[in-house]
Amino acid sequence: AQLSSIRACLGVDPPLVKLIDDSFVIRIVSLSTDVKDNEEKLKSKLEEIYLEETRKSYAKKVLNVSKERLILLKKIKFVEKLQKTNKELEIKVDTEGEEIYFEGPESQFTEATTKFMKQMSDMVEKNLTLSFITLKILGSDEGLKKVQSELEHNDVEAVFVIDKDSGARIVSTSAAHWDKAEKLVNNLILTQKVHVDDKSESLLKTPEWRKLCNKINDETAVRIHSNNWNATYVTGFQDDVIEVMKKLNTFLESNSIREEQFTCSSQIVRRYLAEFLEEDLRCIEIQLKEYEVKIEKGKGDDDFDISGNRKSLTDVRGLLDTLVEDTESKVFDVKQPGLRSYFDNGQGDRLVKLVEKDQNCA
Repeated sequence: AQLSSIRACLGVDPPLVKLIDDSFVIRIVSLSTDVKDNEEKLKSKLEEIYLEETRKSYAKKVLNVSKERLILLKKIKFVEKLQKTNKELEIKVDTEGEEIYFEGPESQFTEATTKFMKQMSDMVEKNLTLSFITLKILGSDEGLKKVQSELEHNDVEAVFVIDKDSGARIVSTSAAHWDKAEKLVNNLILTQKVHVDDKSESLLKTPEWRKLCNKINDETAVRIHSNNWNATYVTGFQDDVIEVMKKLNTFLESNSIREEQFTCSSQIVRRYLAEFLEEDLRCIEIQLKEYEVKIEKGKGDDDFDISGNRKSLTDVRGLLDTLVEDTESKVFDVKQPGLRSYFDNGQGDRLVKLVEKDQNCA
């Protein structure tokens, strides 16, 4: 049927090409010097016609194959493996169009489509139950790359997908590979609680703490978040969480609420500060309120118990030192007959109290 096109491929002045009836033989009549060349050209043309004819007869396009399944086929080199033993087979995978196209000789076409359907039926596709924070981390560009890298590193034949509507899914070549993929994904994410004692809880409300947390959330894949009970957690990839926890614990340790003693120069100075400059002490507490600074009478007669973070305690000591330096203290003796008994009966104490109140002194 294509004899004219066959002769055309043999040149401007083609030889005689004749099909011998009832046989698979073609006769070429030409100059003896051109016979070999004509024979090669004719064989090449016949092979070309053969491939075209066989492919026309066996071609199939499979539509509505999910993008994830086609990506998985590429991942396991499904096409390359088929074409390795089926040289004339053509397979086109269109992940965006969600379709796959087969074309080739009958035997190769049948083998390919049969294996494709078997591969599809063996695949397992199920949703994963993950928290909102975990979905957000794994759904980032860094998260998806991390999951893909872990699956490839562990030779797991699976694809991890996050959909806006259905959440996270794993598509795998088998149930065994799905279980391995699920375990890998769950082990990637670590959540740790930030532990802080009752005295230091106020640190979690300071601008410095919020600034540190916002910076970590913006610059890393780690997420620092709180629950309804104001407990703070760090969620992310394991190595990242460990590094972030070090930074947070360093901040908390450096700014944690501590208790120390401030010793005055004498008992009378401590009493003067506690009783007559109580308003000044409260002003120091208000000035350093964000650091939960407290100034209270100590167990001894000449000291105060002070509490706050490391930096604020330095400030408290400086302010208390200023108060002490501004306080004059003097010792004097009074010798007068009957004075001891005057104080023993309480009259002396009442007089001293009147003087202290009137002169604002101790």
